[in-house]
Amino acid sequence: MNKFTLIELLVVIAIIGVLISILLPSLENSRRIAKIAVCKSQLHQFAIASQSYASDNKSWLPHGQASLGTAYGCFAVLTEDTKWFGHGNYFKLGYLDERSVYHCPGGSKAAHQYGGSGGSYGGFTTAPNALRQTTVSSYNYRSSFEIPYRQFNLTLDSGDYAYMSDHFAGLYNQDCHLAGFNVLYIDSSINFKKTNFALNNDISSNDYATQEVVWQSFDR
Repeated sequence: MNKFTLIELLVVIAIIGVLISILLPSLENSRRIAKIAVCKSQLHQFAIASQSYASDNKSWLPHGQASLGTAYGCFAVLTEDTKWFGHGNYFKLGYLDERSVYHCPGGSKAAHQYGGSGGSYGGFTTAPNALRQTTVSSYNYRSSFEIPYRQFNLTLDSGDYAYMSDHFAGLYNQDCHLAGFNVLYIDSSINFKKTNFALNNDISSNDYATQEVVWQSFDR
């Protein structure tokens, strides 16, 4: 019966190591592509909720956060346990049934408490202790459209306007897909956009003027 020599065993281990080093980037890229696909599916649910909300509100979509209070940022959905913002209204009013769609699978955090206020960020989760005074979504809602922050209207506004996207504010280090952002448009289409300005700059969650530069780069 032949036995492996030590050299042969080391050669086999080396070959396995080389194969792993070749395959791992491909597997990681496949996982990233899968997360982007799930994210697009979730944005599609927001598109359906937007259509339903608009049909009940004379074609208007919910106000952005900036119209009610600039302190909470572009991705807040719930503050002080009672105040709802932007796309958070879809869940509050029953146009969305699942909290999980507020958390992008590419997001780095499902939920996290910060500071002394007991707030949370990183996704509107089902965890009982995750929803505190301030809860945010993995998705931005366009709060800077035509200062002073008027609402979008599905009938009056161009379908080429972007109104939701993956989190692009630098606060909390919550980049979802690294290479770009899924973007939802008024016509309900969803595109993956790479915008160097958003990728390379630390954009504040409540710097609406700078955010509008990003949104305009998303517009078609």
